[in-house]
Amino acid sequence: MNIWEDPVVQSDILDYLEQKQLLASFTSMGGVALREGAQCHCSLPEHVGNEVIVLCQFDFEELVPFGAAGDQRLRQQGQVHVRLDANGQVSDAWLCRPGSC
Repeated sequence: MNIWEDPVVQSDILDYLEQKQLLASFTSMGGVALREGAQCHCSLPEHVGNEVIVLCQFDFEELVPFGAAGDQRLRQQGQVHVRLDANGQVSDAWLCRPGSC
């Protein structure tokens, strides 16, 4: 198994994206990204020294307030490039927009 396929590393990637508010970059105006239930899949590795850069696709639920109608949950998705060190720790991540990766 490649290091980026490890469920612990994938969870760490999602934690990093949440901490750096990168998940929020893919929400609607006023929506809140929910970490619970988020999923991550990484591929297309590019080895740079003892680090690896992978393209990670993720999906998560967004909580969108609708006033008196109550909150609604929407499924969102996005892509980021993630730099992992030899131990699978995230050292950097940056956004991908359609056509820009």
